[in-house]
Amino acid sequence: AQQDPQFTQFMHNKLIYNPGYAGTSEAICANVLYRQQWVNFPGAPKTGLLSFDMPIGALPLAVGVNVMSDQIGFAKTTFARVAVAWNYRPGGGPGVLGIGIDGGILQQSFNGTWITPDSGPDASIPGYTYSLSTNPNLNKLTYDLGFGAYYTIANKMYVGISSTHLAA
Repeated sequence: AQQDPQFTQFMHNKLIYNPGYAGTSEAICANVLYRQQWVNFPGAPKTGLLSFDMPIGALPLAVGVNVMSDQIGFAKTTFARVAVAWNYRPGGGPGVLGIGIDGGILQQSFNGTWITPDSGPDASIPGYTYSLSTNPNLNKLTYDLGFGAYYTIANKMYVGISSTHLAA
């Protein structure tokens, strides 16, 4: 199963969840986030993210970029995605509607030799002996797609709907 990292301050990093957000602030925006839980515990979650978006001149288009690395225990996920959004003011009103797509690469790797600090190898896991003897490290690189719609009235409200990892 897929597990995306947790961002406590998600309201400051909407592009990671919704490509329709790109450009809706009508400004150049950048975020750099780092989160480390349970410091000094082996395998503790560590997440780093770089996010950037901006409108393209007078066009109703915007672009955005997300680069993220997430590591927890034996699993490491890295991705880079580029978002493109069409921004529109419905009825000329105060709100901005962004409809966007994003695409990029997603890499997941697993360290088959990593074990939890408080236990040894678990021979009851099917394929355990096989995976360690043939390839202790598994690595998969694939493409990643997402879609989203986002509507905002500046400093008043926002609402959106999106789906990530459509191809993974």
